[in-house]
Amino acid sequence: MTAGATLCWTSRLAAATFVAALTLLPVTAASAHSELVESTPADGAELKQAPTQVQLVFDEAIQQQGGDIVVSVRASTVSDATTFATEANVATIGLTGPAQPGSYTVKYRIVSADGHIGSGTFGYSVTGTSPASPDATTSPPQDAGDTGDTGNSGDSEDSSGTVVWVLGLGAIGIASVAAIISVAVRGRRDRSD
Repeated sequence: MTAGATLCWTSRLAAATFVAALTLLPVTAASAHSELVESTPADGAELKQAPTQVQLVFDEAIQQQGGDIVVSVRASTVSDATTFATEANVATIGLTGPAQPGSYTVKYRIVSADGHIGSGTFGYSVTGTSPASPDATTSPPQDAGDTGDTGNSGDSEDSSGTVVWVLGLGAIGIASVAAIISVAVRGRRDRSD
């Protein structure tokens, strides 16, 4: 094999590898979604006084539209949906009603900046009875189906991300095999000429 043929074969292999690598980029973007990285109160926190709001921090920007946080204790919703707000990667909701000692459940549904939906649940407890908001009343509980919560902190999104990765890697494998076959066939043609 001549130096020119080796250079040609190497260039084709590099081009095929580059094309195969490019097919991975859409898969990475398609499988991304916002993950909860911090909350106030924290998951499992034991508080002496009820908070006046719940704040969630995500690893990427989120949208106001389509998002929701529902905080409940003893089958009563204590979050005020009209106070739900987002800014960059932070979502907050105000709490209303007299604080009750007990275990609080926080269910959230958010939409990341790229449109992916994430949801999850966590809890905290309050041991004291100081009010979150002295003149507000508790609202009736909301249907858990309204939040889009699966009860598994966004596991449904994780499983769909896995499918995308598998399909993407399969496509890379097929593209790589096709590129290698193409290079081999062209190499044989070049040698026979």
